[in-house]
Amino acid sequence: MKNVLAGCLAVAVVAFTGCSASSSKTGGVTSNAGGPGSIVKQPEGTWELDTPSSVKVKQGDDREISFGIKKGKNVDADVALSFQDAPKGISFEPASPTIKHGEGKVDVKLKVAADAATGDFDINVTGHPDKGADAHGKFKVTIDKK
Repeated sequence: MKNVLAGCLAVAVVAFTGCSASSSKTGGVTSNAGGPGSIVKQPEGTWELDTPSSVKVKQGDDREISFGIKKGKNVDADVALSFQDAPKGISFEPASPTIKHGEGKVDVKLKVAADAATGDFDINVTGHPDKGADAHGKFKVTIDKK
């Protein structure tokens, strides 16, 4: 009976415990994306783009969102951002923001036209540093009716 109880307990532990870490944020030489609550240091000479996971906006409204970088030691560059795959009716101000060396983030206004299509849209972001490899990320924008 003890063996049956121990076996059931082991199956329950395996069923309710898991390891999942996913991120759409990659960059530099490597990407170290940890799950919630994890503490991950960026390796020296590498960096990672930090994007919001999702943003909700109504037609005709705007929302300020932040984009940042997580960088390891010896990463000293400005990072220019560009946005791809934004549907008609979505724009960014400034259109080509730059995360300045030493600042770590930039605020951008996401503007949604009154006639923009409603629904969920994935927007891709590229971070291009002064020197080194690009980083890529994406975030979801949900547009609701006004």
